[in-house]
Amino acid sequence: MRIDRMILAAVLLTGVAACGDDDTDPSAAGSPTSPTATMPATSAPPGAPVPPGASTPPGAEPTSAVTPSADPAPSCVTGRWRATGVASAGSIGDARGRIAGGTGTAVTVDPDGRTEVDFRAAKPLTFTAEAAGADVRGTVAYKGSFRGSVTFDGSDGTGRWIPQGRISWSDLNATVRLSEPFTVTLLDGVNLADITRDTLPGAAGAVDVQPILRGGTYECAGQTLRLRTRANGPDVTWTFTRA
Repeated sequence: MRIDRMILAAVLLTGVAACGDDDTDPSAAGSPTSPTATMPATSAPPGAPVPPGASTPPGAEPTSAVTPSADPAPSCVTGRWRATGVASAGSIGDARGRIAGGTGTAVTVDPDGRTEVDFRAAKPLTFTAEAAGADVRGTVAYKGSFRGSVTFDGSDGTGRWIPQGRISWSDLNATVRLSEPFTVTLLDGVNLADITRDTLPGAAGAVDVQPILRGGTYECAGQTLRLRTRANGPDVTWTFTRA
């Protein structure tokens, strides 16, 4: 396991982490395009309430049921959605990376902001990277479904996507496999609540350990919803159509 951790830190940190094109966090800005400094992950003592905009980090068990948002969700966001894909591309220094896949991921947003993310019918995410002239390829497969609550700040179909309260990360597992430059399973069905910086030393930003229910922005129009999540993780954009 120690060898796998070292591989993950060395390979993914220099490769897939390049998929974020900067370190800004639009979830803390007044509009989807207004950058600000990335806020650190927020945690709370057991039993303490979690403030809006913060979510229970992996490694911390939820201590209360998901609570509804105080404000209603925008009507163009509510309903059941199915992902047509996820995308991210960028570079840091000489490393370039890209994330794709994720089709079939289901998201249901209730009018009160309670949200369920379901990966049970989802395709794995694929990642490719080039670092120091070497090609790195692999997959991240999530299994299970989890719940949380989201608040919204915006108008005219765009705004901030702000998860809040306790999120049931313990209901989701992740498997991470490399196919190039060699074949190895780095994580095999590991519970997201157990994935910490000790599990992924230096590479926690390379694998999205808080998929979808991270701070970011939303854009909705007709039958399409786009969620761009950037807070405390890689910069990725999910595209959904109404299910």
